[in-house]
Amino acid sequence: MPEPRFLWGTHFSSAAAVIYYLVRAVPGAMLKLQGGRFDESDRLFNSLLGTWMSVTTSTSDVKELIPEFFALTDSELPVESGARANGWYHPGDFLCNLQNLDFGTRQDGGRVDNVGLPPWAHNSAEQFIKMNRAALESEHVSQRLHEWIDLIFGCRSKSVTAHTLYFTDVKENQTYDSLIQFGKTPKRLFNKPHSRRSADAAALSVVSTSLWGNHLDRKKPKARGFLKCIAESGESKKKLSLYRSSEQGKLGLKCNLQCKDGVLLSSYRGKDSAIALYDSRSFKRIRATKSYHSVCEIAPPIALLSSSSFVFTDESSRLMAFDVYSGSERLLSSDYSHSSPITALCCTRSAFVSTSADSTNLWSWGNGGKNLLLRCQLDPEGVVRHIACVQLRDQNVLIATESNQENLMLWKIPLLDAEDGSDTGEDVYEACWRGAVASGGSQTNGLCLTEEKIIVISDSGQVAIYKLDFTSRRPVDPTKLVQLGRSATCLVGGLPTGTFLVATDDGSLTEFDEEGRVLELRRQVWKYNESLTNMCYDAEQNVLVYALANGVVSVLGAANVDETGPGNG
Repeated sequence: MPEPRFLWGTHFSSAAAVIYYLVRAVPGAMLKLQGGRFDESDRLFNSLLGTWMSVTTSTSDVKELIPEFFALTDSELPVESGARANGWYHPGDFLCNLQNLDFGTRQDGGRVDNVGLPPWAHNSAEQFIKMNRAALESEHVSQRLHEWIDLIFGCRSKSVTAHTLYFTDVKENQTYDSLIQFGKTPKRLFNKPHSRRSADAAALSVVSTSLWGNHLDRKKPKARGFLKCIAESGESKKKLSLYRSSEQGKLGLKCNLQCKDGVLLSSYRGKDSAIALYDSRSFKRIRATKSYHSVCEIAPPIALLSSSSFVFTDESSRLMAFDVYSGSERLLSSDYSHSSPITALCCTRSAFVSTSADSTNLWSWGNGGKNLLLRCQLDPEGVVRHIACVQLRDQNVLIATESNQENLMLWKIPLLDAEDGSDTGEDVYEACWRGAVASGGSQTNGLCLTEEKIIVISDSGQVAIYKLDFTSRRPVDPTKLVQLGRSATCLVGGLPTGTFLVATDDGSLTEFDEEGRVLELRRQVWKYNESLTNMCYDAEQNVLVYALANGVVSVLGAANVDETGPGNG
C-alpha cells in the first residue's frame, strides 16, 4: 500500500524536538526513541548556528526553542523537564557534554561534543543563557511577542484564515502514533489577538545582578551599524550588467572596481576592453573609454585619482594619467624606478604607492599635483606582492603590504612638507607580523587600518584584530579572533559608522566593530553560487558597491536610485 499523504511531518510541540535539544542532559530519552542508539552524528544538536540555519531555511524544520534556553533557575522550568532530572540545575548545562558521551564523528571530521555557541557568548553556556534571556525580555521582543503567541497558541493557529488542512481519513491508531512521535499543534488558548506587553521600564532596575549581570538592570546604548542605517533610511538595491555575460575574464578585477567622490571606476580586458566611469548612486554612465590601445591593452592595475581621471602604467612601467573627458594622457614621472611590470597601485590625495617584482615605491605629489616625485623605496628586495591598504594618519602615511611569504608588513612614513623629491628614509618604520591570521587561514583576503587597530580576514572566514604597535617588530598575537563560519572574500572599512563589512562565499554580509562585536548579519545579499570578485565603499554617496563574476555590479544603500539607468555596457 502506498504511504498515506500528509501536509506536515512534524509540529512545533514535539517530543522529538525536545529530546533533540536535551540529548546531553537526558541521553536515555533519545536512546529509547532511537531503539537503543543515538541518532546519526550529523543530525544531532551540534551548534546553534547549524540549528538556526536549518529552521530558517528548511520548510520541514519547525522546531521552537524550549524553556531551557531561557531559564536561569530550576523554578522557571516545567516539573517534567529533563534538565532538572538530577535534582540540581545550572543554566546552560544542557548545552555541555558533562557526561563525556560518545556522540560519534560528523562527515566533516569533527567530533560531536559541546554545542557550538555564538561568538558573543565567549564559549560560556551560562553567558549564552543570560544573554538569550535578556533578549527575550528586551523591548524589541516585547513589541512582537504577542504575534508569536497568536501563531502558536492563538487565533492564527486553527482558523479559516490560518488555512490549516487536515486529512480526515487517517485511522485513529495512525493518528495516535503520529501524536506520540511527532507532536501536534498546541491547544488554542486565546480567541482574540493577544495584547502587546506593557512593561514598566523602572521594573528592570530591581532585577538581581547576581543572575543578570549588566544585561537588564543597566541599559547600554546599542551601536548603529551601516546596514541598519541604510535599512532604516529606505534601502534599495540597483543592479547593472556592465559587461556582456559571454565575455570571459570580464571582471577579473581584484583592483579595478573603485569608488571615489561619487564616481565608480570599473574595467576589464578582452576583445572589447573598456574602462568606464559611472555615477555610483544612479549608475548613469559618465564616460567610457574604448579603443585606447595605450590604456586598454595594459594589464591591471588602475588607480582612480578623481571624478575625471585615473592612473595607469604603460609598457615601460611608467606612471601615466588619463583624463576621461579630454581623452588626453600625460606622463606623471620620467623616473624609470621599476624595471619589472607594475602589479599594484594605490593612492591618496597626499601619497602614491606602486609595487612590482623589483620594489615597492612611495611617491609624493609635486607641481600642484601634476606629477609624481619618488620619495623612497620601501622594498628594494621585491618581496612585496600586494598593497593591502594606504592611509593618512597624524601627518604620516601608513602602508600595509603582503609579501610572498604571507607576511604582513606595516610601514609608517612622515609626510614631506617640501617637494624636494626624495629623502634618506631614516624616518621609515616597519612592523612585521608573520602568520598574521593565527589559525585556519592560508591566505589573507582583506586588511583595514583604524586609529589603533589592524583588521585582517583570511580565506577561512577568520577575522583577526591586532593592536597597532610600532615599537616592536616581533610577531604579535591578535587581540581578538572572530570566526564567521564561512570563507571570507572581501573586507571593507572606512564606513561612517566606524564599522567593517565582511563578505562571505554564501552571499552574506557581516558587520562588526573594531572590538570584534558582530552588529548585523545580512544573508543572501547575492546568490550563494555567484562568486563575488570585489567590493568597495563610496563615502561621497554613502553606498556600498560590489561586483560578481557574472558581470553584474550592484549598489547597496542608495535610497532613491534612478531606475532608468543604463543597461548593458
